[in-house]
Amino acid sequence: MNSRIRNKPFWHSLLFFTKQLKGKLAIILVISSFYSLMDVVGLSLFVPFYQLAQWQTDHAAQPYIWHIHNPVFEAHIGFSLVKLLVTLMIVFLIKALFRYFDVLYRAKTNTFLQHHLRVLYFDGLKRIQFPFYLQHDFGTLQATATQDIQDINYAYLHFVTIFQSGIFIGVYLSVSLLVNWRFTLILIVFSGLAQILFRKYNRHTQEASLQLTTHINAYTGFTSELLNFYKYLKATYLMDTFLVKIQHQMAEIKNKELQIAKNAAYILSVREPVIIGFIMFSLFIHVQFVQGSLADVIPALLFNYRTFGSFMTLQLAVLAVYKFSGSISQFDRMLKNFEKNRESEAVVALPMLQNAIRFESIQFAYQPEVAVLHAISMRIPKNKTTALVGSSGSGKTTITNLLMGLFIPQSGCVYWDEHQIEFNQLQSLRAKIGLIPQETVVFNDTFKYNITMGLPMTDNEEVRFLEVVAQADLMEWMQSQPQKEFTPLGDQGEVLSGGQKQRLAIARELYLNKEILILDEATSSLDAQTERHIQSHLEQLKGHVTLIVIAHRFSTIQHADNIYVLNQGNIEAEGTFTELQAKSAFFANMVRLQQMPNQGE
Repeated sequence: MNSRIRNKPFWHSLLFFTKQLKGKLAIILVISSFYSLMDVVGLSLFVPFYQLAQWQTDHAAQPYIWHIHNPVFEAHIGFSLVKLLVTLMIVFLIKALFRYFDVLYRAKTNTFLQHHLRVLYFDGLKRIQFPFYLQHDFGTLQATATQDIQDINYAYLHFVTIFQSGIFIGVYLSVSLLVNWRFTLILIVFSGLAQILFRKYNRHTQEASLQLTTHINAYTGFTSELLNFYKYLKATYLMDTFLVKIQHQMAEIKNKELQIAKNAAYILSVREPVIIGFIMFSLFIHVQFVQGSLADVIPALLFNYRTFGSFMTLQLAVLAVYKFSGSISQFDRMLKNFEKNRESEAVVALPMLQNAIRFESIQFAYQPEVAVLHAISMRIPKNKTTALVGSSGSGKTTITNLLMGLFIPQSGCVYWDEHQIEFNQLQSLRAKIGLIPQETVVFNDTFKYNITMGLPMTDNEEVRFLEVVAQADLMEWMQSQPQKEFTPLGDQGEVLSGGQKQRLAIARELYLNKEILILDEATSSLDAQTERHIQSHLEQLKGHVTLIVIAHRFSTIQHADNIYVLNQGNIEAEGTFTELQAKSAFFANMVRLQQMPNQGE
């Protein structure tokens, strides 16, 4: 969508809602057209009451809007009070029926739109490339999924009001032109002046809306950071310092919302004076300069008053669309970025690993000219334990990120047995990998959900669930809880100890039957006793799962089948723990720094 359209919120909104709702908007317009038509016919039928009085005194009097109501007489309804009342009642009953369908269908379309946008957002989010995800701050992503979708919903309601008001204006003006075209044209000119009058406020509202969206995104992100790091900020007396950023965004949000509210208050307050003023000027011009009579404009005046009412309703709706235009632009831009940065949707299944995963001459840099890995080659045998050690920034986590397909190397290849892993195999690859990071992932859900991830379960899966719980040494804890496997674990697993969280993570990957298990500093935050307990569980997996261990504590890798020592993006050495102590001074020095006794001693 080009920038010219983006700078015109109504047309941008029209294209956006038309794309998302397709034919549903047309149905709303059709229902609104019939509803407005019934409203006009109903109003028209009030005029003959005045004409009926004239008819009774002068049978030859020409009705003011004979040409409008001529079909009524052709239908042989007759010109009587009873039949006029019956006709009026029928028209308003039909109008009520259209109003019912109008409100009901708009509500259904509204709920559909919210659900549809949420589906689009999360479908796009799950398919984007990982580097693109890292480019966005958490606040923007969260606000787009929550606040922006809610604002788009409000914008949609006002957008439909614009269309309905536009239809009402068109119908009322058409009838008014038939009744008295001179007087109506004068009012149209004044309506154009009103549009110019309100244009400045609409533009200011659009600018404030875009700025408001930016500040809300920042506010959401800072709030999330405060909640995530609350303990640190509280304990270090830095809470007030950090709150300065949030308070600044709060003040900006208040100012922008107040600016938008002032614009709305202005339009709302001048609504009735503008209508009355323009009608007065139009009447004056019509009588003084067009030489018309007041009696001539009474029917037209009725319709034009409704026209001006609809016009002011339209102006308020336009202002509201401008108010939420920032959220529409933000969401639309996010969807387009999701689409541009999608991973391949083709899924080609990888066979079960037979021999080994191989890295061949892998070169990788997060930023140009700053290489993290320098043409490294390594082999990870099936069902063996491979450890990666080295100082911070040496490339250990980068290697596992490349293995999981989260990043793509600038040169070199990753092989699954003898087959180079392609883009269309990434989904299949990830389905085979389990990950246990240093900060264990525990969802705010039940114990059972955190292991099974909500997957459908047969009787066999129920048995398997109990087996992995026992294997992870969590059966006693689960049985001690009143709600057993349905015990809520709270935010970030607050009811579990550090060791229990790690065992829970192991149980999850065992239940999901992962071929490869990556432990990224998984035990570094645990005490020595708990670490040994976790290590004993991992030892039981040897020979059954391909283990890749990133460790700073060398006590966790003494029994690894092979260890790669990394130093500044290069492989310094490889071998078993004992071999490396003998042949690598770099490794032996790292061991010495942790004050571990040499195994050979």
